[in-house]
Amino acid sequence: MPKPVPIYRIDIVPLTLLYGRRDPRFSYASHEPVEPGSLVSISFGKRMLVGVSLDCAPLSGQVPEWMKFVGPVILPRFLKSEQITLAWELSNRLYAPLGSILKLFFPILRKPRTVKIGGTLGEDPGKRRLTTRTKRGKYVFHPNTWEAAPSDALVFDRLVALGKSALKEKRLLVILVPEILSAELYRAKLRDTFPKANIRILTSRETEKSQYETYQAIGDALVDILVGTRQAIFAPFRNLSAIVIIDSEKQLSYTQWEMMPRYDAVEIAETVAQRERIPLFRLSVAPGISAFLPEAKIVGTPFAFGPKQPLVTIDLRQNYRRGSMNQPLSPKLIDLVRNARKAKQGTLILVKQRGIARFSLCAKCQVPVRCPNCQAALAESKEGSFRCLSCGYRSSLFPRCKECGHMHFKSFGAGTERIVRDLERAGFGEDIVRIDRDAQARKAETESLFKALREAAPGAIIVATYEAAYSLPLPPLAVIAMIEPDQGLFYPDFQSEERLWRELRRFGAKLRTGGQLIVQTFQPEAKFWTTWAEQPLPLTATPLLEERQILHYPPYYDLIQLECHPKKEVFSSAVAEAAEAALKRLHLPGVEVLPKYLPFGRKNRYHVLIRIARTQPFPDALHACLQELDPAIHITRNPISLHGS
Repeated sequence: MPKPVPIYRIDIVPLTLLYGRRDPRFSYASHEPVEPGSLVSISFGKRMLVGVSLDCAPLSGQVPEWMKFVGPVILPRFLKSEQITLAWELSNRLYAPLGSILKLFFPILRKPRTVKIGGTLGEDPGKRRLTTRTKRGKYVFHPNTWEAAPSDALVFDRLVALGKSALKEKRLLVILVPEILSAELYRAKLRDTFPKANIRILTSRETEKSQYETYQAIGDALVDILVGTRQAIFAPFRNLSAIVIIDSEKQLSYTQWEMMPRYDAVEIAETVAQRERIPLFRLSVAPGISAFLPEAKIVGTPFAFGPKQPLVTIDLRQNYRRGSMNQPLSPKLIDLVRNARKAKQGTLILVKQRGIARFSLCAKCQVPVRCPNCQAALAESKEGSFRCLSCGYRSSLFPRCKECGHMHFKSFGAGTERIVRDLERAGFGEDIVRIDRDAQARKAETESLFKALREAAPGAIIVATYEAAYSLPLPPLAVIAMIEPDQGLFYPDFQSEERLWRELRRFGAKLRTGGQLIVQTFQPEAKFWTTWAEQPLPLTATPLLEERQILHYPPYYDLIQLECHPKKEVFSSAVAEAAEAALKRLHLPGVEVLPKYLPFGRKNRYHVLIRIARTQPFPDALHACLQELDPAIHITRNPISLHGS
């Protein structure tokens, strides 16, 4: 009598976002055991998807008619049980589908190799079964801890000390940085310091093969120091020594807020550090305002940063009075840059965005040129077309006004390309380095930019966006000019003043002794400048904290944003109303549910905002209610903007 062929039941979570279910788990059959954590191919309707196996158990009896057989194994045993448990915890905390969280733990592999199922996979899956039902505990807000340093040089000295300790213990040191170029520069400096150490980098700019090899090396405990951006926190760590976060207050870089799942890498690093029982260091020259709370733990003196010279404010309206209608560089600034170059000292010019201009108007009807997809202002490019810096839309080479059909436009403001062009016209033709997202669009361009920074002459001029230059380990500079840094103050964003406050502190610390921090603005009489412009650096956080406490904003309150995504506005409004009503029925003390609102540019996407006092634990009833909301609602904790992504 032939021996019966064993059949196994495999529980799999697809890595594709499936609307309608927050916890999409499906069961498949297999003639061979598939270990938990394997990446497998599955048939889902008429499509072929990939998923992660969570459980494998013998199936008694016949295979049900509805149960399909699993496809080939792509990556066997890729995720460890600790990573899957962490994914469950993050899915529970972020109210995101488990598949979207698990996808973060895989490197980008467009053409992964397929491994045929067969042979012995080690332990009996029945003995090593992974428990997929985890306790849904409440979210815990962790205390803030920082380690303050007055300059980039001292930040690197601290990294060297931590690196020596990790190498001595033969354990892995993980360093998270905000930007890709910063990761390249820190890796190069660490390689110069530790030439025999295996130092790897993990960013989205690396090739698929390089990312996969780095994941394998980390899993095999062959890496000594890992430098990476926010995605590096999902690597398969083993034998960790410590996690270091450079400039953790730079929320725009450490938070994935433009796509699902929305997460904060700093919070995930806290979770990993607690699970692994290792220290977490936040090295920063300009800690956020949360570091100035009485209960915050700070090593160092955050008020003792930067030079003591006051800010130099230049009124750009003087250019208009002299007839220079649209000149972003004032004569005084050009003279300072020229003097710095003669003295062979560096200059940094900061601009809010890349490209030629900030926005454009039709010369005939004065209508702003906006993106047809997201309603953001279109920026002029050097080719003559317009492009959207938010969604990537690009117009034709001969655009027309959508209102009157006119083909002539007037541009206002300046981007990085415009500043470089004006500097070249002013006679600064050599040693100008431009740093923005366009200059790092491809890996080859990033490497070329990295080489230009390493080999820049002493009197080089760096033109960069604020985001790109924030954490760059640059040598001390003679002149730092901020072109219209207060643009964000006039938008409805409660964090705009804090961002500008941090930028002044952060860039002020990059000055050499006797250096000057120049601010060019059209609004020198604005409240921000009248409050702080006459004070010597560093600036204090007291006014911002007092304002946040009155308005019930972080760090005294936590915010939860609900964004409804049905395609039609009437359905989005109904979903938002139902969510608002369900939350208000709880009547929880310390929890405020604000009425639904439709942000500008967020077509058909109503929002609901929840405020929770940090003086009390996160309510279990609120957590359970959020878990049961419509899956079409995207839930974001402490969003970067109250107006959506």
